[in-house]
Amino acid sequence: MCDRPIPAMSLLRFSLTKLRNLLTLRSVLATAFAVQACLAVGTVGYLSIHNGQEAVRDIASQLRSELTARIDEKLQSYFASPHDINRLNANTLAQGKIDIDAAEGESLFWQQMQVFPDIAFIYCGSPNRGNFFGVVRQPNTGELELSYGNASNDNLRENYSLDVRGNRAHFISQSDRRYDARTRPWYQAAVTLDRPVWSDLYIAFSTRLPNITASLPVYSETGNELIGVCGVDVVLPKEFRSFLQNLDIGKTGEAFVIDRQGTLISSSTSEPLTLVDSDDKPQFIPAADSQELLVRQTAAFLQREFGDFAAIADSQQLDFEIAGARQFIQVAPFQDPYGLDWLIVLVVPEADFTSRTDASLRLTFWLSLVALAIALIAGAIAAHWLTRPIVALTHASQKLASGRLTTYVRTSNIRELHQLTRSFNRMAEQLRDSFATLQKSEATNRALVAAIPDLLIRLHRDGTYLETVSREKFSQLDQAQPARDQQRHIREILPAPLVEQRLHHMNQALATGEVQVYEQVLKRDDGALHHEEIRLVAIGIDEVLAIIRDITARKQAEQALATAMGQLEQQVETRTQELRQAYAEIASLNMQLQAENQRLGMELAVARQMQQLILPRSQELAAITGLDIAGFMEPAAEVGGDYYDVFYSDGIVTLAIGDVTGHGLESGILMVMAQAIVRVLQELRESEPVRYLAALNRALYKNVQRMDSQKNMTLAILTYAEGRVQVSGQHEEILIVRGDGQVERLDTLDLGFPVGMVEDIADFVDQAQFELAPGEGLVLYTDGITEAESLTGDHYGLPRLLDTISAHWSQPAMELCDTIVADVRQHIGGQKVFDDITLLVLKRLAEPAVAAAPT
Repeated sequence: MCDRPIPAMSLLRFSLTKLRNLLTLRSVLATAFAVQACLAVGTVGYLSIHNGQEAVRDIASQLRSELTARIDEKLQSYFASPHDINRLNANTLAQGKIDIDAAEGESLFWQQMQVFPDIAFIYCGSPNRGNFFGVVRQPNTGELELSYGNASNDNLRENYSLDVRGNRAHFISQSDRRYDARTRPWYQAAVTLDRPVWSDLYIAFSTRLPNITASLPVYSETGNELIGVCGVDVVLPKEFRSFLQNLDIGKTGEAFVIDRQGTLISSSTSEPLTLVDSDDKPQFIPAADSQELLVRQTAAFLQREFGDFAAIADSQQLDFEIAGARQFIQVAPFQDPYGLDWLIVLVVPEADFTSRTDASLRLTFWLSLVALAIALIAGAIAAHWLTRPIVALTHASQKLASGRLTTYVRTSNIRELHQLTRSFNRMAEQLRDSFATLQKSEATNRALVAAIPDLLIRLHRDGTYLETVSREKFSQLDQAQPARDQQRHIREILPAPLVEQRLHHMNQALATGEVQVYEQVLKRDDGALHHEEIRLVAIGIDEVLAIIRDITARKQAEQALATAMGQLEQQVETRTQELRQAYAEIASLNMQLQAENQRLGMELAVARQMQQLILPRSQELAAITGLDIAGFMEPAAEVGGDYYDVFYSDGIVTLAIGDVTGHGLESGILMVMAQAIVRVLQELRESEPVRYLAALNRALYKNVQRMDSQKNMTLAILTYAEGRVQVSGQHEEILIVRGDGQVERLDTLDLGFPVGMVEDIADFVDQAQFELAPGEGLVLYTDGITEAESLTGDHYGLPRLLDTISAHWSQPAMELCDTIVADVRQHIGGQKVFDDITLLVLKRLAEPAVAAAPT
C-alpha cells in the first residue's frame, strides 16, 4: 500500500494548501512594496539610459546634418567662380580682345587673378598648333606671371613677370618640354562634350600640385568654327582644408571629401593629400589607404556597405564600430551643373557625446540603489503597521464563524480599518438580531410563495414530490393537486414521455447549476389542450424546484399571429407581383433614357471635335517666319467656352484670345460664332480696331439675343508686324516677356468691353502698342489657369504663372506651354477642373548667338 504513487491532482492540491498556510498578509504586502520599489527604480534607470541614448543620437544627427550642409555650401561657393571667369574670357576671345596665337591680352587675365585670389591659373588654348596663353600664380610667392607657348618659341612655354598694370615685363624662365594644349585633358574634355566641364583631379604640369580645371569651348561669331578652349585651374585649396580643420566636429571627429573612385580630395586631418612614388611622381591617396584610422576605416565601411562609392545617390546617416566603439557617419553627394561629383563624409565617435551622459548614468545608478533600500525598509514597516489590526479582525471573524456571536473587535487608528472594524462589530449585532427574527419571517415567506401565480413543486432527483404549491387554475390537472402523500412519484401523475423529459431536464439542472426551460402539452378533463412552460432550478444537491406557468393563452395568440402572417404573406406576394410589373416599366424607361443620353453624348462629341478642328494647327504656326508660336486649349466640360486663333496675312500676324462666360454647349456655340466672325473680318482685311471690334460685337450681340442667352465674352485682338504689337479689346492681362525672362503686365481693362453684352461698344474700344526685340515675346491666357484650384481650395494665381514663365523662358514656345500646363496640373492634383484652360505663347526668334556654346 505504501508504494502506491500519489495522484498528480492530489499532489497539486496538497501544494496549494501548504502555500496558503505559509502566505500571510504581512508577507504579501512586504513583497508588493518590494516589487513596486524594484519596478520603479528599474523603470527610472531604464528610461534614464534610453533617453540618454536617444539624446546622443539626436544631437549627433543634428550635428552631422549641420556640418555637412556647411561643407557643401563652402564647396559650392568655391567652385562657382571658375566657370564665370571662363564665360567672360570666351566673350573676349570671340571679340578678338585676346589673341592666343600672338600671346596678347594678358592684362585681362591679370585683372581677373587680382579679383579672384583663390584661382591658380587662367589661360586659353588654340586649335592652331596647340598654342597656349595664360597667367599663373606662383604657389610659393603668390606672384603673377605670363606663360605662353606658340610658333615664336616652338611651343616651349616662356614665363614673364607682370608689372602693376598686368603688362609683360621681364623674362623669367623657359620650359624644356613642348606643350601642346590640344593634348591636355581639359582641352579634350571641353571639345568632346561641347559644353562647360570639369576635368578629373590631376597633378599640375608646372606646379606639381593637385589641381582640377574648369574648361569651356569657344566658337567664332558664326558659331561653326572652334577658335579655342578657355580654362581655369583650381588648386585643391589650403583654405578649404583649414575650414575643415576648424570645424567643431565633436572632440575627435573628422570630415573629408572624396571622389566617386574613393580618391581623397581634402580632409580635416594633417596628412598630405599626395605621395611621391618611386619615379618621383606625386600620386593621389585613396581614402581607404589613409594614414588616419577614422578616415581609413570609414572609407572601408562605406565600400562594404554600398559596394561602390558611385552607388551613393543621396545623403545618408549610418553608424558602425571600430574596436567595439560606435562611430556616427553622414555621407552626402556634392554635385554641380558642370560635372563635379564628389562625396562629403563626416564621422564622429559616439564617445564624444557620451562622456557626460555616462557620469550622469553612474550617479543615477547609485541614487537608485539608495532609494530602493529606503523603499524596502519603509515597505516592511508599513506592512507590519497595516496588518496588525487586520490580523486581529481575522481572529474575531473565526470566532464569529464558530457561533460566538458576542465577539467584539477593538478599532484601529487607520480610517479605513477603523470603519472596517466598526462595520464588523455592527454586522455581528445584526447577525444576532437576524437569528431572532428568522423564525418570524418563515410565515411571511410562505405567504409570498403562495401569491406567485405559478405552480411551484419541490422534487427529489429521482422524481419524488417533496412539496406542492398549487393555484386554482391548475385544479383540473393531477399534478396541481396537493398530494396527500408527498412521496408520490411523477410517473403516477404525468404520461411516460413527459416523465422522461422532466427527469432529463432535472438532471441537467443539478449537473450544470443552470436554469432549464422547456414546454409541455397536457390534455384537460374537457379534452382541451393545456400548454405549460416548465422552469427547473437546482435548490440543493438532490432537490429541484419546478416552476410551472400556464401559457395556453400565449400559444393561442401565437397561432392567431401565424394565421395573420400567412394572410400577410399572401398580400406581400400580390404586392410583389405589382412591383415586378412596375419595375419592368421603369427598366423600359431607363433603356429609352440611355438611348437619349447616348444620342446627346454623340452630339456633344461632334461639337467638341468641331471646336478642335477650327483651332490653328501646328504646321500653320510653324510656317510663320521669325516667330515661334504655340497654343493649348482644354475645355472643362465636353464643350468649352475658351477661344484662341492665329492668322497670318500680308506679313501681319493676328492673334485672338477670348473667354465666354461659363462653359458647356451654349458657351461652345458662342465661341464658334466668335471664331467665324473674326475669320470673316480677317478675310475682309479689316484692321482698324474700333470698327473691327464694333462689327464683331454687333454680329455676336444679335445672335445672343436670338438665342435668348445671357452669355458674353472677353476678347482681345493683337496684331504683330516687324517687332511692333498693337492690342485692342478687354481680356486678362497681356504678359510681355523680355529677353532676360522679366515679365511686364499690360492691363486691358480700358482697351475694350465684354463682347455680346450691349449692342454698341465703339466708345469703349482703345488700343495699346509696344515693341518686341529678338528673344522677347508674349504669353496670353484665360482665367482657367490663374483660378485653377487645388484640393485645399488655393488658386494657382498670377504670381506663380509669372515665376514659371521667367524660369523657363529659354525653352521653345511648345515646351514652355507644356511646362506651364504641367505646373498647373501639379497644383490641381486630384481636384476637378472647374474652368477651361487656354494658353498662347509667341516668341520673336533671336539672332544666332555669338561667343561661348550654350551651357
